[in-house]
Amino acid sequence: MIDYVVRPGDSLSLIANRFGISVVRLALVNGLGPNAIIYPGQVIKIPVGPDVPVPIQPGYPPSPPPPIPPAPPMNYYELERRVSLLEAQVRRLQREVNQLQGQPTPY
Repeated sequence: MIDYVVRPGDSLSLIANRFGISVVRLALVNGLGPNAIIYPGQVIKIPVGPDVPVPIQPGYPPSPPPPIPPAPPMNYYELERRVSLLEAQVRRLQREVNQLQGQPTPY
């Protein structure tokens, strides 16, 4: 096996095709589903050598996560307060991005 660092634009099918292996084998070796989303910088294993079947792990494919419980009801003023906080954080982060890019801050 070799380690492969996922690059922007990669998918399991593109990587499998690049290395001449099946998507199913690549997914199984990495404990992923064939339609799994992978991210740039993620390290995955590439099987090399003869196309030896990979044993399926118990519980494959993994069961979905439990549903997220509903949030408690929120009044209008609490919602407005949270939105205001988020907007302030977005403005602060935008200023930091602009400074890093050497652009003037619009606000």
